[in-house]
Amino acid sequence: MLSSSNPAKISIQIRENTLVFYTYNLKRKAVQFDSHGIGIENVKSRLNTYYQYELVIDNDEFEYKLMLKINL
Repeated sequence: MLSSSNPAKISIQIRENTLVFYTYNLKRKAVQFDSHGIGIENVKSRLNTYYQYELVIDNDEFEYKLMLKINL
């Protein structure tokens, strides 16, 4: 659960010609939302149209991590 002792983390870096975006957060245990995954699919579709990229999503019961590398 997010708190002052477990804040969400976001990092944005440019390494040579690559943008690296990373985000991490713990999940709240009490809140559950139904999702159809359309948002992620829309993001992937737009990335495919405009960029060469690598997207890694680690989504388990307790935490969410995302790493996105975009060739500039």
